[in-house]
Amino acid sequence: MSVRLFHRSTRNVALTQEGELLLESCRKIVVELESIELKFAQRGREPSGRLKVSMSLPGTPFVPLLKYFMNRFPEIELDLDFNDCVVDIIEGGYDVVIRAGQGADSRLVSKYLGSYRLIVVGKPSYFAVAGVPEKPADLLDHVCMHYKCPSTGKLQTWPLIAGSGEFGVPVAAVASKLEALIQFVECGAGISCLPDFAVRRQIADGSLVKVLDNFMVHSEEVRAVWPSSRHLAPKVRAFVDFMAQHLFGVVESDGEGGVSAKSAMDLESLTTL
Repeated sequence: MSVRLFHRSTRNVALTQEGELLLESCRKIVVELESIELKFAQRGREPSGRLKVSMSLPGTPFVPLLKYFMNRFPEIELDLDFNDCVVDIIEGGYDVVIRAGQGADSRLVSKYLGSYRLIVVGKPSYFAVAGVPEKPADLLDHVCMHYKCPSTGKLQTWPLIAGSGEFGVPVAAVASKLEALIQFVECGAGISCLPDFAVRRQIADGSLVKVLDNFMVHSEEVRAVWPSSRHLAPKVRAFVDFMAQHLFGVVESDGEGGVSAKSAMDLESLTTL
């Protein structure tokens, strides 16, 4: 069957409707061939390049984990931004953002990495003097330090349930840095409500203990978010997959200057040592 693809005249040449359909089909074939070529080019090649990452999670607990990632992928250059404020992933030029909660943006793709809980913690020596609170109302007799969001100035609510509703926790001090809150409780100055991942080492070694756990009602998802594109860059895939496996795991020293990562399921066995 013969099909006319061009309209010809003495002055110009133009595509017919059938010609335009053929051209569009050929364009799709070229795109698919380029996609296949890219996939083959990426196979067997170590992920590399600069990776710009924003993490709303505190940096200190994850420094050993990031070191482990750098050892595993030495060709990737990490550009880390630890920021509690909401960032514009597209405008900010971020390759990937780690953040709590769920966002709705058609320009973005996300992957669930895990979840964490808020817990009330203090030092055993502090409780030896001030007493161990057995119910939320007992916090009226304790020194409570609260987290203040630096972008809004609002205090983080302690998700404690007392009776039919939330309990208003007294405020003795506030801080806009999680590291400051951790140091506050570690030195025995009082108690605070912290993400469990931020103090998992201290809980495991007994230097900090949890209280009022039966009254806490909190769980927050953590997701990796990145700009939507036809092809996911190898460096982004490596980082996202690594975080999905290790973010809420346990990172330990290997005794030779390096670190090793364990899954979160091993945390319970560590706390019994």
